[in-house]
Amino acid sequence: MTHKYLLLAAFTAFSAPTVVLSDATEDATRIAEVTVTDELFQAAFRVQGPIIANAMENQLRNIGIQISDPEAFTKIVIEEMLAEITLDMQKAMVDYYLTNFSSDDLTGIRSFYESSPGRALLKKTPELMEFSAKQGAIAGQKAARAAGDRIADRIERERIQITEPSMLQKLLRALRN
Repeated sequence: MTHKYLLLAAFTAFSAPTVVLSDATEDATRIAEVTVTDELFQAAFRVQGPIIANAMENQLRNIGIQISDPEAFTKIVIEEMLAEITLDMQKAMVDYYLTNFSSDDLTGIRSFYESSPGRALLKKTPELMEFSAKQGAIAGQKAARAAGDRIADRIERERIQITEPSMLQKLLRALRN
């Protein structure tokens, strides 16, 4: 009799699906929750903070408003917007995942992020993002210096005009130096 139960157990184990398929929306939601986080946006704001601060300060200055402490002002704006940005982006990402990935893909992606390597990647993602942004800025500066002469030549060859003629010469000189 024990053999019957062993055979029955073995048959059941091999005939039943070994992976429980989860709902695609649930998978997409979980992926968005673990990949679109406050920490990720905080990292982005650390890198982009000075650019954001300058843009806001210029925009306010253009309408006659001057801020005594632009850094503190930017920090307040970012902190107050952070949670809302995260939630809105998570919702948008769920829609994106559901539109662009199959149910099986979403299950696999979720499984990866719930695995040890996936969790390690998620933990390092804000740091990786900051590193990439800084390295991208360095690479962009190097590329701009290397491409300056070529850009200046094309501007002249393609007859790009600057509304103030003396500015064109300044631009071309700046690109070539």
